[in-house]
Amino acid sequence: AFSLFTLQSTLAQAPAVAQPPPAQTDGFLDVPWGSDPESAKKPFASRTRSRLDRAARSNEKLQFIGGKFAGLKVSKFDLHFASDRFWKADVVFEAVSKDHRKEFATLKQLLIEKYGPPSSDNMHGDDLTVEWYLPGIPGTDKDKINLTTDIRGNGMKLFYAADRIARRPVGAPKAPD
Repeated sequence: AFSLFTLQSTLAQAPAVAQPPPAQTDGFLDVPWGSDPESAKKPFASRTRSRLDRAARSNEKLQFIGGKFAGLKVSKFDLHFASDRFWKADVVFEAVSKDHRKEFATLKQLLIEKYGPPSSDNMHGDDLTVEWYLPGIPGTDKDKINLTTDIRGNGMKLFYAADRIARRPVGAPKAPD
């Protein structure tokens, strides 16, 4: 006999419906797009367990040394600013390891789970490049995510970019949410 308990058990075991990818990213690792450099320092260093490289600081960039991203060791993170507004993050992973292709595949899968299938997936020689262009909000630039390998020793590189922040004039209103 079919019962309410059977229905509840069946629903509890059913796979969750995948959420559509976000239209845009809100920021990178707890630092919202548009943040000023001073407010980005502490939460970023804490979240990534990296340290600020004061010698590499400029008006346009904060550089953090070491740390981790998605469980992988990082050589450096660069946070880029336009008119004191955070708009891009670069992650340079430690040099190629024996598990390089596996690490790339793992990180790519994590990004697919979060942002959906990539917009492009290419091989250039022995290097792989995967890119996502998020749908965006009408009237704004699309957010970009790019994951690239460099098997000649530089490891993987990842960037997130919100060009809509970099291109928005200072004092201009944000696009509607």
